Amino acid sequence: MTLVRRLRALATFDALRAEAAQWGAVQGRLHAAADRIAQLRGVVAGLQQLCDELDAVSFDPAAPFDEATWNSGAAYLEQQLDVAIAAAAPVVAHLLVYADVLRSSAAGYALGGHAPNLLIRIGPAPEAVASGLGELAARWRALLSDLQNARRILPVTPERPSERPVLAISAAMTAIARVAAEAHALSAARLDDAASRRYETGDYLYDQCPMISDRQWVALVSMHWANRNVMGLGGGVAVSDLDRPPGAEGMMDNWQFIRIGLGYWLIRHRADRPTSAALDIRLNAIVSFPLTLSPTDGDRPRASGQYWRCAATDRPDSIRLYNPHLSEARVVDTPHDTPHANMADAGPFETQYWRILRR
Repeated sequence: MTLVRRLRALATFDALRAEAAQWGAVQGRLHAAADRIAQLRGVVAGLQQLCDELDAVSFDPAAPFDEATWNSGAAYLEQQLDVAIAAAAPVVAHLLVYADVLRSSAAGYALGGHAPNLLIRIGPAPEAVASGLGELAARWRALLSDLQNARRILPVTPERPSERPVLAISAAMTAIARVAAEAHALSAARLDDAASRRYETGDYLYDQCPMISDRQWVALVSMHWANRNVMGLGGGVAVSDLDRPPGAEGMMDNWQFIRIGLGYWLIRHRADRPTSAALDIRLNAIVSFPLTLSPTDGDRPRASGQYWRCAATDRPDSIRLYNPHLSEARVVDTPHDTPHANMADAGPFETQYWRILRR
């Protein structure tokens, strides 16, 4: 298929897949690092106490001052900063590498000079996908740099009656407080599920299937037949009533999307059959290519008609479905005069618009 050929042609594709395969672990470490840095507010409070003690001595040089205890407290706070930096530095470096690979991939994709398909948008713009992670990487790079600069201000040696230590600690406090607030914002504004999944694997980088998670049971709703209270793709394979009771043959949330590599999905049906069945094309048909259910090898397809991809439409809540056997030229359709689904020439028709519904 067009997208697969384009991705495989990228010089960065192997690096893209290698980096993307680690995204789940990297994201988890980013969240942990953000939480740890946000907790540095306690360091700010400790620095404030040290600053107050030095400030008191600067007003009264004869005031008692336990320098050993002060140095011990300062060393502990420096250690907390070092731990936070050590946790963040490698994962930020990894994030920056991934962002660079994404930028290179997007640039390579753009240089391919691919002619746009007016009906089938193969995926979101690669530049937009790359810029999303690039922005996140830039924020983390700035945050880590600010934290490292704050750390360089320390250690501070108490001097009587100089104000320099107090000013240095005050500067460190301001910088750490700002970094902690930014880390808290990063932690609170985490990528939503859909955005996060885009970076999980290079195979699915430009995929349009709006899955909450792999293997989730969903409904396939026809945008055309929904207007007539006949609302889904059942196991027939035809659109049928969405409100059938659970377990009924046409129950709409009986479809499971399973990733099978290179951006393809196996769309399995929860049918009461001896073997697993998935959405397929009846290839012996000459013209209409009706859809059917056929056996699979567990979670793997048996035929090219069981490989599926999603394409965007001009509606943000709908997709088209196509597969490699017939290319992007044909998509799943439900003709106006019948609810039975088949493969038809792609066009600006409501009968080709589908929504993935989670209930």
